Amino acid sequence: MFLLFSGYSLLLAFGVARTARVVFAITAGLCIYIGMIYLQIVLHIPTYPLISLAIISLLMALFLIRGHLYKRIKKEELAYLLVCAVVILVISVICDKISLIKFHYDSLRYLIVSSLLASDRFDALTVNLLTKRLSSIAILNSPAHLSGSYYFPALLPVAAINLLAVMFYVVFAGVSRVTHAAGGYLVAAASVILLLSINRFVWNGFYLNDHLLEALCLVTVVGGGWLGALKALPTSSTSVVQAVATIGVVMSRPEGFIMAGLALFPTLLSEDVPSKRRVQLACVWAVSIIIQHAAVLVWWPVRPHGFLEAVALGVAIVVLSPALLFGWITRHALRILVAAEMGLWLMLAVLAASDRRIFYVSFQAAMENFVHGQGAWGWSIMVLAGLIAAAALFTNAPERIFIRFPLTSFVPVAFILALLRGGPYRVGTTDSLNRMIFHVVPLAILFLASAATSPGFSQRLRKKSSGHG
Repeated sequence: MFLLFSGYSLLLAFGVARTARVVFAITAGLCIYIGMIYLQIVLHIPTYPLISLAIISLLMALFLIRGHLYKRIKKEELAYLLVCAVVILVISVICDKISLIKFHYDSLRYLIVSSLLASDRFDALTVNLLTKRLSSIAILNSPAHLSGSYYFPALLPVAAINLLAVMFYVVFAGVSRVTHAAGGYLVAAASVILLLSINRFVWNGFYLNDHLLEALCLVTVVGGGWLGALKALPTSSTSVVQAVATIGVVMSRPEGFIMAGLALFPTLLSEDVPSKRRVQLACVWAVSIIIQHAAVLVWWPVRPHGFLEAVALGVAIVVLSPALLFGWITRHALRILVAAEMGLWLMLAVLAASDRRIFYVSFQAAMENFVHGQGAWGWSIMVLAGLIAAAALFTNAPERIFIRFPLTSFVPVAFILALLRGGPYRVGTTDSLNRMIFHVVPLAILFLASAATSPGFSQRLRKKSSGHG
């Protein structure tokens, strides 16, 4: 059943992602399915898996037939899809035979939402489940009920492999833009090995939660923006990939709409992206926010805190998006980005001053988790932080702002979220910040890889590649 579900996603995504590279196909397919379920909820269309699969089949047929894509499919693209199908089949068989999934109390709550989605019983959901557990992991596992299962054992392992593939491709495409292909392969392989060496990556590859999916969509949005700025891919391709992955970023986590904004902000201000496409990206972000929060509002008679405000934010983004057509925005893009990040730090300072206890306890918990090993990260976060600081000081990579802004802005945003929710972070592996930081770990590795595009480094890498060639 998972192979069938993935096949639908792959074929549907092919019509969207082929404008870039089919390495993004699985991510695009998953994001489209997530967005479609949310839209079904808002429109009161039953969410039975057969109905959802029928809709996605219709969309697939429209992409392939009306767009005449079947006439333009290249042999290497078909080969890639065949390889993906074989890999998914092998992983599905292995995961069905061996129990590799990690569970937590939250995992069971996601499965409750998944079960109610599959049976179209939204009236049984509590406000807590609606606001915190209606997300990508619950949605993507709901078709498993067609085969008598509660979840797809292969979903997260496949997503983990897809994250490695996206990381490899983005690094290779970016680095090989300024050096030989051999240098690109070398840095891309090193980036994948570094990600694999982090034990929390392996953990999240089998942990029934949405952190891995959030990280996958986030690195796709950021990586797409970086490749477009480097002109490693045409912006007509990267903007499509970014738009689809933005849906996944927004709808995978309650704070996803904020992370999507951080990831998209450099692209929305970039003069290398046509103004029309920047407006479209802003509207995709806004509509995703509206649909995600409207899905709760239309099913719950009492308005949950912050949800109507989020819908208002989405509407405001749509209304203000034509401002991106003005040339002065792109001319002052760097100043706007600096001002936005400084504004986040200022906001954190004001909120921390108003409630010092929450900030102090949260900061102490973060130190215990990331420095003293209570979060089961070992030294990985501290080593990554040190390497990032060194890369920022000693290299000057072109267009790195596309990666740096969402990465460094995450720090004040993370503590602002604790202060806004009125509860501090905790010590231990189950703490919210301890799990949320995984969302930006691939970005940190991408930032390190981008150092290879700096003039001095790329020249040495080119010479080394030529010597081995």
